[in-house]
Amino acid sequence: ATAPLAVMQASRDAGGDLSAMSTALTAAGYEVFSTDTSNSQLELSACATSSGKWVLSPVADFGSVCGGSDSTDDSSASCVADTHGPACTSDADCTSVTDCVRCAGSGYCTDVPL
Repeated sequence: ATAPLAVMQASRDAGGDLSAMSTALTAAGYEVFSTDTSNSQLELSACATSSGKWVLSPVADFGSVCGGSDSTDDSSASCVADTHGPACTSDADCTSVTDCVRCAGSGYCTDVPL
């Protein structure tokens, strides 16, 4: 949850309201499932993998990201110093990967913060 919280904090620091935070999260690759204006909350879509690990993912991708019939061990994906992590297209792809902090320009998750 660190990466989406950082996106929301940056939006808030720039004077953004709840709507601006939602827009910033969407631009960063996160799906905002619901906006609760009464309680000033944004709900991101998440699913649990077969190993019980929660992953932020668009609802449309739940089957491929968290499908229960997949026997692949998702716990092997991680970021290790001086080694490419899993392939990615946005920071959102890396938030659920162990020890990864962002998607690098190389198109792979990395443990190196900006």
